[in-house]
Amino acid sequence: MRMLKKLRTQKDKGKMQMGMFDDILICSDYDNTLTFEDVFSAENIEAIGNFRKNGGTFVMVTGRGYNGTDCFAPILKADGYLIVNNGTVLYKNDKAIEVIPLDIPPIDVINEVFKSKDFIESFGVYWVEGTTRYYPDDDSFDLEKINMENVTKLAFFCDTQEHADILSEKAVEKFGNFCTVMKSLPKNFEILSKNGGKGIMVKKLKEMLDKKVLVCLGDYDSDISMLEAADISFAPSNATQNVKDVSDHIVENSQKGILREVIGML
Repeated sequence: MRMLKKLRTQKDKGKMQMGMFDDILICSDYDNTLTFEDVFSAENIEAIGNFRKNGGTFVMVTGRGYNGTDCFAPILKADGYLIVNNGTVLYKNDKAIEVIPLDIPPIDVINEVFKSKDFIESFGVYWVEGTTRYYPDDDSFDLEKINMENVTKLAFFCDTQEHADILSEKAVEKFGNFCTVMKSLPKNFEILSKNGGKGIMVKKLKEMLDKKVLVCLGDYDSDISMLEAADISFAPSNATQNVKDVSDHIVENSQKGILREVIGML
């Protein structure tokens, strides 16, 4: 709130000589933060447009692989930057300029998790270019044929939330000294390098763009590091309690288009 008051004071005194939002970088999660039932609202699109017209920079930060962002509206990529794989790959104009691979062989992680294979319905292997989803019950599944080079993230999808919680705790015990283990959905858990994550990557981008204020939006536990890295953080009312606990402001739910309220406050 103090940061918001400071911004308003500067504006009121005429100290901002350029665009109103020239010094502000907004980094936002996509699924269930800006979308409701996979729909990106017209209100959000209008809000981003107005923010950019007044000098602001808006960047999507998603757990999706790069090939999973094809559905994003053009306005979401208009500033040229995109952070994917939960903060392990930074793109500029469709070129990866920062990549943070797993610090340990991905096959070691998969083999360890597969000790409880009956709980795993599918898993995703995330590279710089995108991701591929694999289904262990598929007759054609062959672990030895999966490319394990340049992997930045692994995501495991379980049959129940309880099993996902159990396996994620086991992964922390086994790999916690080398990797970050997090949840992006109730029935999943993900593993990536401790040198990566949304929080680390958005801070790098803020420095790269020489912005003074980093504003972050997120709804799930994988967004927490980003919200903690922000100068001002927002969560929709449909966010998890863990996310709400670390956010500076709780705004309307993702169905209504939270960017309208966030940018209005800025």
